[in-house]
Amino acid sequence: MSKLINHLRNKDVQNLFLDVAYGRHIVEGDLCKSLTDDSGNIYVQHKLGKREWNACKKLWWRGFNIAASDYKFHPGTLSTGNEDTVQGVDAIFSMDIPHSLQAWIRAKVPLADAGITLNTSTEEPSGLAGIFECLKVNNYNSAGTVTDFSYSENPARQILDAFLIEGGRSASRIDFGAFCEWRDCLAEQILCDYTALPDFEGFGLTANYYNGASFDTFIEERVDAVVEFDSDNGRPAYGLNEVFSARYEGKIKPRFTETYTFYLYHDDGAKLWVNGSLIIDQWGTAGSHSATIALTADTFYDIKIEWENTGGHSGIKLEWQSTSQPREVAPSDRLYPKPKYVDRWLGNTFFSRPTRLDDGIRTMLRLCNSAFQRINGKYRFFCYDQITSSSFTFDEAVNYYPNSLEIKRRDPTRTRNVWQATCRDLDSQFFDQLIKPIVILRENLIAEAGQRIDGDLFDFYNSTRFQTYRLLTEIVKREAGAPSAISLTGNAESYPVLKGDRVKINLELLNLTNYECRVTRSVDKSSETTADDREFSLKEWI
Repeated sequence: MSKLINHLRNKDVQNLFLDVAYGRHIVEGDLCKSLTDDSGNIYVQHKLGKREWNACKKLWWRGFNIAASDYKFHPGTLSTGNEDTVQGVDAIFSMDIPHSLQAWIRAKVPLADAGITLNTSTEEPSGLAGIFECLKVNNYNSAGTVTDFSYSENPARQILDAFLIEGGRSASRIDFGAFCEWRDCLAEQILCDYTALPDFEGFGLTANYYNGASFDTFIEERVDAVVEFDSDNGRPAYGLNEVFSARYEGKIKPRFTETYTFYLYHDDGAKLWVNGSLIIDQWGTAGSHSATIALTADTFYDIKIEWENTGGHSGIKLEWQSTSQPREVAPSDRLYPKPKYVDRWLGNTFFSRPTRLDDGIRTMLRLCNSAFQRINGKYRFFCYDQITSSSFTFDEAVNYYPNSLEIKRRDPTRTRNVWQATCRDLDSQFFDQLIKPIVILRENLIAEAGQRIDGDLFDFYNSTRFQTYRLLTEIVKREAGAPSAISLTGNAESYPVLKGDRVKINLELLNLTNYECRVTRSVDKSSETTADDREFSLKEWI
């Protein structure tokens, strides 16, 4: 006889909440119910979040993978009734309700794989987690008409969802023409090339996995720290069959100018290219093979490995050795992913508890190098990347009052000169937290201060190392760009200038001509009854 347990009973419901999550996340959700059938199989039911989510990409229980055939994802659509095949009553939890407009999942616990026996009367079957593509969001045209409802990692679409849907604000307050320009800017393709970042440490190669021994059906792309795998630890990617193939690509940077020997253990066949040359060609043959090639220290060389497994045991390992380099698995800090084009900015944020709308919007804007202005009662969102030229020039005795000028010099003994950031890396298999934070330091400021001055560690949620580095660079520009800040009062001609604008200033006192600045503050003087002047604060634009 089946046994059903309600795990929400006697729990403090105030501690249970549904996440607002945009983009890709590892989600556990709330364990609601479990059911043990007559054969001893245990099924669990987890609530994930409100509204409609997109997909479950991977699912595991206490580290053991759950096959797609052993779970049912209910995305959170509006249910049409109990018989609704998408959001109706679940086939296993047949006495339940449809849970309309709530994403949730039912899964069979892999007890046999885990080698665990559970008594759900005394122990909760907790431990379910998965990678999910979360909320679907609207898209809009320049007239403010909804043109699409779909999953998107575009931050502009997500921020408008938070503003209009979660926040319940009026669409009449949005400048939709500016929104479309902003959205398209964030989606523009830029080259992600880690070898072009100054002093950036390597972290692995781009790995692509396929079902079939000849790269037949694509399964997953990620960055693997090293090329070292043995099937005793399971298959190398979620969703792979026993017969599969893989390709590893990127750059390798040697430590020494010497002749290197590369060793490749492979089961089954494999090939290795270094600097465009096929130096090991053993497709269809298992074994260990080696080859030599002359390399120059701290030079980036193309590297590619192809590997097939036709069944049974599988494994692969890449090592290197030179006169000064002991034999070792080629380390991650000397391996760089293959350059590729990516969206300019991606959004993968979540809010797991009640959050003020303004705070949430500002957090999301910071994660895509964006801001907003209020113009004629409407919100104009924009990315700083869109601002390519100055829109206004402050000229002495023309449109600002010289006696209002105030210059605030930077105090190097109190100015941060080291910045650090971390993230959950979207390029890793399970969105792992970075082992070491990304660090940017300004040697000139350290020299001025005579010491390192660190600040708080920035956390950029789910991101890539590339985006994290670029976000941290933008923060460094804002905080440490200029040796001084400028405050002034402008006359009526300067009314259109708003916080976030890029302007020029001509300042004879400092011998500045067309000196470009970012507007950090723009307010009408509160003591004035008429709008005759406005106060501005400016910092150097970099």
